[in-house]
Amino acid sequence: MPIDSNSYANGNSGGSHSYANKYQSVAPETNASHSSWHSPAPRAQSSSTYSNASSSQPLLNQTPTSSLSAAQQNNIQALNHQRTALENLSGQFPTAAIPNGSYSKAVNLTEKRITQEQAGPSGRNPVAQFKHRQEVKKTEKELGKEMKNVYRQAENVQKNGTNQTDKNRASNHTDTLLTLGKGQSWLKEVRHENSKKDG
Repeated sequence: MPIDSNSYANGNSGGSHSYANKYQSVAPETNASHSSWHSPAPRAQSSSTYSNASSSQPLLNQTPTSSLSAAQQNNIQALNHQRTALENLSGQFPTAAIPNGSYSKAVNLTEKRITQEQAGPSGRNPVAQFKHRQEVKKTEKELGKEMKNVYRQAENVQKNGTNQTDKNRASNHTDTLLTLGKGQSWLKEVRHENSKKDG
């Protein structure tokens, strides 16, 4: 159950928190909720980028939303939800044990995937399409690796932290990351590794 972020100021008041040894090695899966995706209005100059992404991809090369497949639109919606959640985690559940900026790389890679989904391959050329698929796979692999890293960081604080409030806050981080990782290969790897440790 998530910890109210307003309780952080009282986190060091002794042993009043009941952490209940929340050291699950294989955390339960929960259903992820996805926010609706809206394409931000483009700026006047053709070289401008989407306001909610740091990508340098020009808007003229973006595929109109109406021409994207349902799968692409669903991917963009999920990726936008993931980016927002990662950007907000440190602010919602602040803890010195998980420094600000811990999620920066994961946010940047998520934004890169959004741009790849929006732009698509340049034309119908089979070579261009193949190159685009390879770039997507490369980014997905890098993003999965980083998501696994940030999860392991939060999990370590949750299990081995010396401050009870930090452990509780890290639990909020891992809960959020587990929800974001549902159905993704990086989380399957985490569960497999944890089950081997416990076995």
